Order: sequence, then structure tokens, then C-alpha cells
Amino acid sequence: MVKLSDYIGQVLTDIAAGREIADRNSAALSERYQTDTFMKGMPVPHYTIDEASFELPFMIVGVVSKGRMDDGIVKEIINITREKTTALIHGFIREKTGQGRKNGEANTGAKSGAPEGRKNRDTIDAIVENLIKQVRISIEQEGLKILKLLDLVDNLCSQLLEQIESAFPPSKTEAEDGAGKEDEHPFANPENLREFEERYRRILFSEYKEVISTTNGVIIDPSTGKLNEYAEDNCLTHLKVTLREQDLDFIVELDEKSGKTKHFLALN
Repeated sequence: MVKLSDYIGQVLTDIAAGREIADRNSAALSERYQTDTFMKGMPVPHYTIDEASFELPFMIVGVVSKGRMDDGIVKEIINITREKTTALIHGFIREKTGQGRKNGEANTGAKSGAPEGRKNRDTIDAIVENLIKQVRISIEQEGLKILKLLDLVDNLCSQLLEQIESAFPPSKTEAEDGAGKEDEHPFANPENLREFEERYRRILFSEYKEVISTTNGVIIDPSTGKLNEYAEDNCLTHLKVTLREQDLDFIVELDEKSGKTKHFLALN
């Protein structure tokens, strides 16, 4: 199953690709004509589609809108926030401490053994749950229809870093005389914190965008000549598409005052 927009868009994209293939073949033919003694000077054959009509058969499976699917999208966003935040924090700590799992438990860089490791994990779990609350608040205040992903990610990053800095402050010995660096938690290092923020921001935005951009639209099951077990011929919808060829010109203009060039496409 795909979205109707993806279905139509891919069909039109393939038709445009077909035009490109035809143009390349004509260009190749022109070179062969030019080097042939008898064909040199003859017109090179080239064909275009002035107008074409065809039908796209498909079965409508459902209509998904952001308004109707708020609960589903919110759940996905919360699950992504919980899973990615937890995994990224633990993974970053293991990466910076150079330590993996110890006695079947995730090692978070603590030197006092399993009890301290569990304490760190409890702290991280609490940070993540506080972040989930912030996600719910942001969505309730803004609503998914007008929620800006960049604003949401910026807000969560700010909240997360604030909690991390509070939970894992620089050690006193490090703050006073630069000693105790081996005992310092990875997040107590400002450079590590900036590196984590950049990684977290990039991954979270990508995951959110995937959810938001693919959950709305008309969901269809394209018919490729063989109906599936749930469909009958009278269940199909036929969309008539009429194409008219229209070329685009790539325009480059020089602004004499600024000296800058402008590039844009224009209808031929």
C-alpha cells in the first residue's frame, strides 16, 4: 500500500524519465548521422508527446489525516523519543568511556560497580520520562497540525541538556584543580555535551520528520493487472490522467546592481 500522491508522482516521474531517454537517444543518433557519409545532413528523428491520456486503476484502502490520527502520531513520537533518547544516551556514555556491558548490564562509566551503574540508569530513565512529559505538553499546546518540528526538537534538546547538566555536573576535583578527569562522567565534559547535542538533534529531527510526513494522505493499493484477495473489479477507482508536454527553460539572469546571478525555471 502506498499514498496516492506517491503513486501519481512516481508515474509522472517515470514519464519524464522516458522523455530524457528519448532525448539522449536522439542526441546519440545525431552523432552517428554526422559521421555517416550518406546520412549526414539528414534530419534526426525525434518524437515528443503532445498530449496523452491514460487511466490509473487502484483501490482506496483508507484516508489518513493528521487530525484524525493525532493519537497514533503522538504515540509514535513518544515511542521514538523514549527509545532514541535512551539508546543515544547509553550508547554515547559507552562510546566515551570505552566500556561495554558488564555482568549482563549496561555499563554507564561508573567505577563503583553495579549499584552505581543502576543509579546512573535510574537517573537516565527519569530524565527520559521528564522529556516525554515535555513532548506531551508541547503537542497539547501547539497541536500536531501546526507543530513545528524544529521548534519541538530545539525545545527537547534544551530540556534534555539542562537535565543532563544537573544530573552529571563536573566533579569538584576537576573544577578546582583539573584533577579527577578519569572519574568524571562523560556528560560532565562540555565538549562531549555539545557533541551529543548535535547528534541527538540530527537523529531526533530525522525520525520525527519521517513520522509526520508519511502519516497523512489517501492510502491506496495499486492494481497491477491482478486483484488481491480482498478486491473485486467494481471496487477499483480509475483516475484519468491527461498529459500535455511543457518544456522548462533554465534561466540565468545577472543583476547589474548587485553583480549577482539569479537562477530559475520558466515555462517555455
